Amino acid sequence: MEELLILLIMISGGLLIYFTVYRHYRKGNIVLELDDRYVKQSEKMNAVIEHLTKEGYRCEKIDNYFMLLNGKRHKVYDTNLSYGLVPVQQLVIERQEQ
Repeated sequence: MEELLILLIMISGGLLIYFTVYRHYRKGNIVLELDDRYVKQSEKMNAVIEHLTKEGYRCEKIDNYFMLLNGKRHKVYDTNLSYGLVPVQQLVIERQEQ
């Protein structure tokens, strides 16, 4: 019985790690951890565009959730991770199929 409980805990821990971390690192996704924390979606989008423009990308804002990155449509959303006691906001830029 104890072995089954340990197995279930290990499986649920693995699934938790997958759904909170690794699913954002798919091929073609860009994950940013910026210095500041943003609450409003418009501020997040402006920070992403500013950061990527400094990196040499061509960016154009469509609305608060979508942008053109080098001429291709991308969706921007955030996720919050907690490393110990420090919350980290990650901004995920995901390419949208046309």
